[in-house]
Amino acid sequence: KNTLEDSLSSFSVFTNHFFELLDLSEADIGRLRELLVVLAEVEQSLKLAEIKARETKERVMREEGITEWQIRSDNITKLISRFTIFTHKKAAGVMAGLEIEEGSQAGELTLF
Repeated sequence: KNTLEDSLSSFSVFTNHFFELLDLSEADIGRLRELLVVLAEVEQSLKLAEIKARETKERVMREEGITEWQIRSDNITKLISRFTIFTHKKAAGVMAGLEIEEGSQAGELTLF
């Protein structure tokens, strides 16, 4: 009877290695939560920078009497057209004041 009780009292479904991995996983989750906070702060900073840049651009355009923003440099237009990832191309086009064609379906391969 004592032997059975002794065996059962020290019995565990999980090994020590499992608990070590569990502890490491919980620590990783904690670091991921910290990273989420940092990323949210960075996102907020970038949004504020975008607002400030847009306001500055609009103010300078008003001061200079400019009603339309256009990039006249062929080099920049060529650079943007060589972007292969559509979202990058679209973002660069918006910043440069250029219209970017939508392309076809998602997953389209761009060859150049």
